[in-house]
Amino acid sequence: MTVLVVVALMAMTIILPSQSMASVNVDKLVPKLPTPTIYSPEMSYKTTDQSTVITGVTFNDTRVVVYIDNTFNGYATVAEDDSGVASWSYKPFLPLRYGVHTVFTRAESLSDTKRSETSTPVTFSVVHNYPAPTVIGTVVNEETDYNQPFVVGLVKNDSVVKFYIDGELNGQVKVVNHESGTANFKYLPASDLTVGYHMVYAVAYDLDNKASKPSVTINFYITDPSFVVPETTTSQSENVVSESEGQLNTESDESSQENSSTTVEENEEDPEESAGISESTKQVVGWGILGVLLVGIVYQRRNTIGRVFKKKKTDGSKVDVEVITKDSKKDKSWDPKPENQNKKDDSDNGPTPPPPASHY
Repeated sequence: MTVLVVVALMAMTIILPSQSMASVNVDKLVPKLPTPTIYSPEMSYKTTDQSTVITGVTFNDTRVVVYIDNTFNGYATVAEDDSGVASWSYKPFLPLRYGVHTVFTRAESLSDTKRSETSTPVTFSVVHNYPAPTVIGTVVNEETDYNQPFVVGLVKNDSVVKFYIDGELNGQVKVVNHESGTANFKYLPASDLTVGYHMVYAVAYDLDNKASKPSVTINFYITDPSFVVPETTTSQSENVVSESEGQLNTESDESSQENSSTTVEENEEDPEESAGISESTKQVVGWGILGVLLVGIVYQRRNTIGRVFKKKKTDGSKVDVEVITKDSKKDKSWDPKPENQNKKDDSDNGPTPPPPASHY
């Protein structure tokens, strides 16, 4: 029994050192990197931005792997620093859906030989935009003054409305809820406003301090009621009217004289122009009448237009002309065929003698 105990102790002293050496060797082969830190978003953060930027810090010569909802989403952009601690940021490559999300990171060496443990997960939410308030306008009544008008409008229940006048925060009000779910508000500016134009818009916040988009900007004008337009007396008004009428009459007389002189000049020039026009008209009419006469003559002599003059040579230099009219009879013996014309007729006694002189 004693021998067995001694053998067991000796075996333990041999095995334990070998295990400790193995663990040391593994640590040397796969060294660990520091875990990166997430600065934003913070735990339980709510945002309306579906592409919210995730930021944090890590060490130089590392890259940061980002996981969203337990899924690899991408590598962060690392900006190294002389201090040895680098900052990093990451924007999701796709818009995040509305709801709750979880993000964690891991650091890796540039040579892929080292990596850190995963960082502590951070949970945040992407929510819909809070409804913006509706600014209706400004109201002056017995409860306020002309230079401190109420700014009135509508907003969702459980809202705090902040008002910006001329681009600067002027104040806020907590609305009184209404059973319809939409509350009305009225806001009195913190101080008197100067005479002139002003601009106002509002931003609503829910109970979690989530802000809406700014409302539509409303322009309004502050008028000083003490400023009164001076009234003119009746006599002054009559004088002004009479002077105006006299000036108008003088201008009308001058314009009528100018118009009459222009008319006279135009009338003086008209006879010459009319004479010139009449001469040209006469010429046109004369040529037209001459043309009509020529057409009539041609029409009357239409029977003689078709005459054909045929020249025939005689024994001397004298040329006799035979007149062929439309009523002349055609030679029945004439053959239009070329072969008949080329054939010489034995009975042909030569050319036909000219008609007697009494025929002409």
